[in-house]
Amino acid sequence: MARYVKKPIEFEAFRLGHGDYPQWLIDAIMYGDVMERHLGFGSVPSIIIRTLEGDMAATNGDWIIKGVADEIYPCQDHIFRATYSEAD
Repeated sequence: MARYVKKPIEFEAFRLGHGDYPQWLIDAIMYGDVMERHLGFGSVPSIIIRTLEGDMAATNGDWIIKGVADEIYPCQDHIFRATYSEAD
């Protein structure tokens, strides 16, 4: 059986609740692929992301990743930090 290694790739990511939304996330909201939810006055919004696997939620502190095919998906902070490192 053949063995394979995942290719190293660079991607963009944004941590929800830590700064302004990047333009690609704003565009996804405008196109309806991402929906904001506000849980109360002054609260950090949570978002719902439509993916091929179904709707996925992201809350404050989660990472929003823009993949190599421009797909957008959420990732919890502890998984993000264990899986990815910052590109040089």
